[in-house]
Amino acid sequence: MKRRQDCQRQLTRTEKEIGEMEAAIAELECRINDPASHEDPARSRQLGEEHERLRTAIDAAYQTWEILSSELESLAGSDPRNG
Repeated sequence: MKRRQDCQRQLTRTEKEIGEMEAAIAELECRINDPASHEDPARSRQLGEEHERLRTAIDAAYQTWEILSSELESLAGSDPRNG
């Protein structure tokens, strides 16, 4: 039961982090798509690097979410109270 609760807490935290990263990516993409951001090559490069960093982080968060979801499903299936 405790493992299941811990897994659910981690899953909830991961979902929150994914939402925050998705919002940050959307905001960053708006800045990247602003023509003014391309006037300064260094700034443009910095925005691109930040976008890549966030995409890598969100990909890892989605992998974590998938693992936790599978684990939670497995724990729920092995709980005798669910059958």
